[in-house]
Amino acid sequence: MKRIILLLGVFTFTLISCTKEQSTIKEEEPGFDLNNLYGVWKKTEVYNGVPSTFTVIENGPTLTFLEDATFSTDEFPCGGTYTFTTDSIIKADFDCAGAMMDFHYNDDGDSAEILRYFGFEGAFDRYKKISDPE
Repeated sequence: MKRIILLLGVFTFTLISCTKEQSTIKEEEPGFDLNNLYGVWKKTEVYNGVPSTFTVIENGPTLTFLEDATFSTDEFPCGGTYTFTTDSIIKADFDCAGAMMDFHYNDDGDSAEILRYFGFEGAFDRYKKISDPE
């Protein structure tokens, strides 16, 4: 009987310890108000790096971030889910082909933008918010 009580005590202590450890683990939190992220963003410019030129995109593709941590885009064949790796970097995990992409969120208080760096040094796409979530 003593062994059963001892085993139950050790088992209970183990469960409590695991629960406490898990509850102290926090996901990365962004350094901005998430409500500013949610909505539809449109690609407005491409910066080509070298030579240093901006190309304005008239009818650029859109990127939509939703509150349920999913995103969609009409630039690629699928959307997916997103998380934060730092206070301003959004890691997008596409549902198709296991592709991942980083977006950099910038908000200076007057205007916000999302940048997607690609290819060679200094090249990026610039997205501007065009609407809030519906």
